[in-house]
Amino acid sequence: MTRLRRRIAALALAAALGVAVLTPVATTTDAAFTDAEHANATLTAGTLSTPSSLSVTTCVRPLLGGVFMSVQYTLPAQPTGARVEWRVTTLTSTFSVQPEVSTVSPGVYRASFRTGLIGSIESLLGVNVDFEPHTILPGTSWTSPFGQRVRYHAGLISGVSCTLL
Repeated sequence: MTRLRRRIAALALAAALGVAVLTPVATTTDAAFTDAEHANATLTAGTLSTPSSLSVTTCVRPLLGGVFMSVQYTLPAQPTGARVEWRVTTLTSTFSVQPEVSTVSPGVYRASFRTGLIGSIESLLGVNVDFEPHTILPGTSWTSPFGQRVRYHAGLISGVSCTLL
């Protein structure tokens, strides 16, 4: 049996040496683009920023419509077509709105939220309504993270409050 083991070991060694000898050695090269079109190409990546530095400028109880809350925010220049959308969360639903937006100064904007009679009835019940901004690029899946939340509360006794959360 020892002779058989020696032959098997010799064959295994010969096979290993054969593989080592016949395997090509990797060579290093210097690769480069030589075409002028590639040499001058650039790549630009866009990002969507989250609205920041929120501050509430108007916070009132809506009677029969009109602006009940205005929020000022900063936002650097965005890719063409990007816009700020607000997620609104109530006790019973969550939906997105695009309020009326005006430019305060370069990079500073004011979102004005309006409501009608239905909104004023809901606000009389003392319901919290949360507003969270984020930037979207319509037609794509690009979105920024949601920004700071603003809570609108119009209590029956406590009055109206808008709180940054």
